[in-house]
Amino acid sequence: MKKKANLGQYLQLISSLLETTEEMGGKLDPYFELADGVVKDQQTLDTEQYQQIQTNFAAGIEVYQQQLGRLERAEAPIMIIGPHKQLVKSYRDFVSGCQAMQDSIDYEQQNIDAAAFKKSEKEQTDAMDAINAHVGRIMQKVG
Repeated sequence: MKKKANLGQYLQLISSLLETTEEMGGKLDPYFELADGVVKDQQTLDTEQYQQIQTNFAAGIEVYQQQLGRLERAEAPIMIIGPHKQLVKSYRDFVSGCQAMQDSIDYEQQNIDAAAFKKSEKEQTDAMDAINAHVGRIMQKVG
């Protein structure tokens, strides 16, 4: 017989996931602002700034992928299986948007594809809105 999923452990996982994601977003924000300045204001960055963006975005994506793996492996209580699956999909979309942003930057040529950058930013925003909505639904169901 399969062991029943532990609601407390699941909610701790969700809390940890959101906290880690928010912390990483805060760490990445200065590098996003550098890249965004190129896109919006045609600012020029030097080689070191591009390297910092590349290194930090890559580290962020790695953390987000680890969080996605934790979420995919989580055993959600039966009453929230649907919202959990939607949460996993939205978090996957968020990670995909982050990777798309990284891919929009040509680090060798020191150039940013503005359209792809903006599209990936919207993908991330939309995914994060969906993540928050799914977490809200989960909390309503268990509250």
